[in-house]
Amino acid sequence: MTDQGVSARQRREIETIASMIEEVVMNLTAHPLDKRFTDEQHAFVFKGMAGEVRVSFVAGVSWMKAPGGAEIYNRKGFKIPDLDMARVVGNRLLNELMTIYRQVVISGL
Repeated sequence: MTDQGVSARQRREIETIASMIEEVVMNLTAHPLDKRFTDEQHAFVFKGMAGEVRVSFVAGVSWMKAPGGAEIYNRKGFKIPDLDMARVVGNRLLNELMTIYRQVVISGL
């Protein structure tokens, strides 16, 4: 599916996943982070097994990439080349980040 075929409901679905990822990353920034997180002055880039995501302190999730490096979401111009891939990778990134959150914040590791 091309980005022209994305409905408003589908766009909100991806934006909801992106906002949940943003919330988890922002909560994690108050704790010491490992090598999967890169600090870029005004943003963090997380590179995990599920893919990559860049979370800006100002704009939220800037982009998400699949494990192979293919861009699956870009907030600028709201590009979603493959909606199904964006759903899967977005949810996997969220699950991976939530696992880290549970380990770091809740368990205190």
